[in-house]
Amino acid sequence: MADTCCNREFQFFWKEARDIDRMARVWIAERFLSDEIARQRLFFLRDQDRSLRSTPYEQPALADVEVDDEGLVPLSSFKFDGSRLIHNGYAFTIFCTTSSPNSTHWLVNALCSAASTEDINVRLDPFLFGTEQDFPAMFYKMWQYGRPLDWERISRIREPEHGRWLPRYSLDHGQCTDLCWRPQDREIHFLCEELPRSGQAECEAAHYLHAIYVPSTSDAIHLDGALRLYTPDELDARSALHVRNCGKCGLRKKIFRTRSPVSRDRLSEIAQAFYVWNEDVRGYFYRTLASAGNPVDQPN
Repeated sequence: MADTCCNREFQFFWKEARDIDRMARVWIAERFLSDEIARQRLFFLRDQDRSLRSTPYEQPALADVEVDDEGLVPLSSFKFDGSRLIHNGYAFTIFCTTSSPNSTHWLVNALCSAASTEDINVRLDPFLFGTEQDFPAMFYKMWQYGRPLDWERISRIREPEHGRWLPRYSLDHGQCTDLCWRPQDREIHFLCEELPRSGQAECEAAHYLHAIYVPSTSDAIHLDGALRLYTPDELDARSALHVRNCGKCGLRKKIFRTRSPVSRDRLSEIAQAFYVWNEDVRGYFYRTLASAGNPVDQPN
């Protein structure tokens, strides 16, 4: 109780409350439940491949939707109403990537606004679905801007270029974010991973993004976003490495995948939406490298 009452985020919302002790208890209970739901969601994700027709895919409304061997379904099979994915009278959501149930709202908007959803597959959330009539549609306001970085400079790199961002404040999400541009033949592979905080491996997953950029066409010919699940020991070991040299550590489960070309602006928009609330990723794709003094050369 004492720690909660001194918490800067709690004070921001409730310092003027009449009954501070009551609000502190509510705050503690909400966070306990949020962490437990997130923990159960990741436990479910670890075991999902054992039965690809597990929830929500066992719903009769999805009987005519193909589930691939990675547990993803075609986005084109659903009607998007600005908040939910609708099919046969049922409403679904993309797999929630953080403990906050609204965290994939901007991601699904970015994916559904692509020129074509025919080559996009997504993972549905096992907890957040229901009949179209009863499952609530949620809308949020959080403006994002997707000005591209200095793609010409990236197109000319001959050696891997990498960086690491550290949180500026204790309330920031995650313990660090790694990124790397790696040239390979005529392609450039982009890797980015946001690691969960130490001690949170059971209820927070790492956000991992992989893209293959082709300078000659100015498009990404492949893009996928995944959650990497770590045990506490695996997270400690991963934290000592960088995404460029950590290999295939942890257990990777894809949340979405595209197989048709994605423009640079669309890649920027999807990346910002996938790393929701990560101001370093948003700022990186918002500003150009030229105007920012090459921010990825040195970790902050």
